[in-house]
Amino acid sequence: MPAAVASPSMKSTIDKGSVVIIKKLTTADVIKVGDVVQYKKEDVTILHRVIEIRVDAIGATTFITKGDDNPLPDFEPVYEGQIIGVAQFAIPYLGLPSVWFRELIYD
Repeated sequence: MPAAVASPSMKSTIDKGSVVIIKKLTTADVIKVGDVVQYKKEDVTILHRVIEIRVDAIGATTFITKGDDNPLPDFEPVYEGQIIGVAQFAIPYLGLPSVWFRELIYD
C-alpha cells in the first residue's frame, strides 16, 4: 500500500514527498526496534521509527516512536491497534504532487 510522506519529520531517511510502500500488518508481533511504522492517530496517519517496545503487566504492547529528524520521541506511545503497517521502501519525490495538493486544500 503506497503512502505519500507529507512531513519532514523523517527527512534524514525519507524525504517529504516520497512515496513509501507499506506492508499492512494483521498483528504487531513482527515489529522490531528500528522498523519504520505507519500508524493512525485520530484522523492522521504518521510514519515514524520504533525506538522502544514496551509490554505492560497485563501483556499489552506499546511502541515508542520518533521521527528520524525530530529531537525527541513522540509524546504519546503507539498502541498495537493503531499500527497500520511497516515501511518496506521509499521512492523519492514521487508523492510531491499529492503533498502539494493536500497543502493547497488544507493549509
